[in-house]
Amino acid sequence: MRCWLFVLAACTSAPSLELQESDYEQALRAQERALVGLQRRAEAQSTSPTAWTNLAEGYRSHAALTGSLRGYVDALSAVERASAISPELAAGSRAALLFSVHRLEDAASQIEIALARPLLPEGERAELLGLRGEIRLHQGNLIAARADLDEAFALRGTMANAFRLALWHWHRGEFEDAEGWVDAAEAALPRRIPRAFSWLDLQRGLLDWDRGRAFEALAHYDDAEAHFSGDWLVAEHRAEALALLGEHARAEAIYREVVVRTGDPALTDALASLLEAQGRDQEARALVRDAQAGFDADLALLPSAAGGHAIDFALRHHSPDAISLAAADYAFRPGGAQAVKFAQAELQRGRTAAARELLRAAEETSYRHAELWETAAYVADAEGRTDDANSHRAHARRINPHVDLSHLP
Repeated sequence: MRCWLFVLAACTSAPSLELQESDYEQALRAQERALVGLQRRAEAQSTSPTAWTNLAEGYRSHAALTGSLRGYVDALSAVERASAISPELAAGSRAALLFSVHRLEDAASQIEIALARPLLPEGERAELLGLRGEIRLHQGNLIAARADLDEAFALRGTMANAFRLALWHWHRGEFEDAEGWVDAAEAALPRRIPRAFSWLDLQRGLLDWDRGRAFEALAHYDDAEAHFSGDWLVAEHRAEALALLGEHARAEAIYREVVVRTGDPALTDALASLLEAQGRDQEARALVRDAQAGFDADLALLPSAAGGHAIDFALRHHSPDAISLAAADYAFRPGGAQAVKFAQAELQRGRTAAARELLRAAEETSYRHAELWETAAYVADAEGRTDDANSHRAHARRINPHVDLSHLP
């Protein structure tokens, strides 16, 4: 599951509110035309930091739509041009982009530079506080995160700031509260924007998915497709749900189509997993090789952004790279979800004490997802603590009856 670009449980990078199209291909063409104009403007106004930050945002929006890491690399290059001209004026845009590629500490330092600007407009302050709160959430500092998120929403009750409060509750496993804030995010939209409505329905589906409600999740994904048709991100989640529901032929057809469209290694591996489950091992092995090559290329291009999905791949295939990938990702994002992945990598190495300590760290961030308790059950099994294992597993199943960590020993 690839959710561009920041993964907690949700696809957290809110879509551009500039897109008016209700079809993916139309939106892509519109974005590409806009990018040409932004490139020309930046070249013509090469000493203007605004021209370069606008180009960086254009690249970032295009990358979020297509799932291409190359777009983020181009965006980073453009925002560095802006920063070389005026570090203070470029700081807010630079922070948002660094956050998108998981460089949280770097993003946080840019936010402080931006907040120190004199006469900062209230709307910009609200967005910066919201972004800082989201960073703190993903760093495991929920108290400071909530203070920032509440202040941001009080200043500007935007879709993005409402959704950040949904993320705060989602992290804590407070799914009903998170759903309420997703509804608030939709209500905050200034007008009916097809892609934004689609994206919010996708989040509703993911909230159901995290609770093992595959039928309900699929219904939300179908709603998302109806709002904004042809989006590969919605399609891959539909395929994931269909696979769990036993609709293997439909799931395979969707996966094959999105793999051709995107070349995404995580989706290539998801297709491989589906074929493995049907005993089609030779086809699956070829796809796994393709996925490995794709992850290698992504990690060479932008390691901070690619690491999260590469960890899932390494864990599933028991790769020795899992531990170094998990350690690096946890250094970038020391939050609950990343601590759990790191614990799984440690457990695969047989280091149960280290895994247990990481799970304790995850729990201290108030992270309350089924994967935490299921991982704890595997650790307890490995240490011969049968009663604890049964208790943890029952807890996990109460949250999500379908949680599956069969890659763990």
